[in-house]
Amino acid sequence: RSEFTVRRPLTILRGVVLDERLEPLPGARVELLGQGKTTTTGPEGNWALVRVQPGQVVVRISGAIDSRGRAYPTVERTLFATAEKLTADSPFALTATDTASSQPFNANQLQSLTFNNRYEGLHLDIDQGGLQLADGSTNGTLTLTQLPTYLLPVASPSGWSLGGVWQVQ
Repeated sequence: RSEFTVRRPLTILRGVVLDERLEPLPGARVELLGQGKTTTTGPEGNWALVRVQPGQVVVRISGAIDSRGRAYPTVERTLFATAEKLTADSPFALTATDTASSQPFNANQLQSLTFNNRYEGLHLDIDQGGLQLADGSTNGTLTLTQLPTYLLPVASPSGWSLGGVWQVQ
């Protein structure tokens, strides 16, 4: 007579991280916030986390660098992990940070940032005290990166045409 125990199915979360050309980004860190789970994307940009606590979860992707040495921003996405199932996330498609647009700022004074004139006619006016970073600081460095509209997580309303979408970080 044999005895065995049937284990309940695991809750698994998986996905893929791609660049703006929809090529894999290997070596990016994938972290499940609040659950102490991390992994790194494989050669094809794939990742998986097992024994995830089911329900609403936040996945953070960081440290992505492509084969040309271009850095990618840290991003977070909220997902819903179904208990005892495999939840496959839609691809994270990232755009490399435009480091040539990097410009220091000091929000304790009136300032107009041109991001080294990388994008003609585009500037950001900051009123005194008008900008604070997530860590509470009011000075540092900002970059401006144009995002390809085909990578946006939502579609444009019918009849609308976007002239450009920008990420400031």
